[in-house]
Amino acid sequence: MYIDCFNEGDILTRRQCLQLCPMMNIDDKDHYFQTTSCVQVLVRLISNVVAFGQIVPIQHDRAFFALNLYKIMSYLAPNDYESAVHAMNLSLDLRIKCNFLKKFSCIEPDIWSKYCRRVAQATEAHKEHLSVKRTKPAHVQFSIGAVMLHKRYNYTCVVYGWDERCMMSDSWQRRMGISQLENQGNQPYYKVLADDDSERYVAQENLLETRSEFIGHRDVGKYFSLYDGERFVPNAALKTIYTYLSND
Repeated sequence: MYIDCFNEGDILTRRQCLQLCPMMNIDDKDHYFQTTSCVQVLVRLISNVVAFGQIVPIQHDRAFFALNLYKIMSYLAPNDYESAVHAMNLSLDLRIKCNFLKKFSCIEPDIWSKYCRRVAQATEAHKEHLSVKRTKPAHVQFSIGAVMLHKRYNYTCVVYGWDERCMMSDSWQRRMGISQLENQGNQPYYKVLADDDSERYVAQENLLETRSEFIGHRDVGKYFSLYDGERFVPNAALKTIYTYLSND
């Protein structure tokens, strides 16, 4: 007796199992019909969720969820090299040192030391990312509070911050295909709140100023005091980072 986990738990015979995959040339061998442990099932479920997360954009809150899945994997499958590498890269993107990575057997002491140094470097680089901006350079085209349209993905968003160049890690830039952009990372990047309730970091060449509309993002109140029908008005906290806004 076998359980089809993709079809509401149908009970199948061995012959029916073979009929599900006629193109795979699977012989009727005991090797393919071994009993699966609960741990193996759980590892497979987590792997499927993680694999899905790798083909869709990972939003900030979902990234922390993915890290928790990798933490579970470090206990269930400590020899899983792929999970260890993905978890390490994700933690670097988030600038978080994850001690659970040491539970993966492939994370040897020298790799762990290099990882800790890279986390520290990423944290230092992020300080520049959050540094006080007293003026807005001319090549930074879009203003904080402006409503934008993403040229490729067609979502609307509101700008709540910017950097003169991409400040994300090399692994993030590789994963997002930044090298395929005309100006790559050497252009202004904008922190935006999107209409799908996500936070994104977008290259200037991918944005287009559009007709103003209210963006009902859950974090609008963290950065703006009101929407006046044309633009979002920065609040006092945002003006402590972008101090030139106080002169507007």
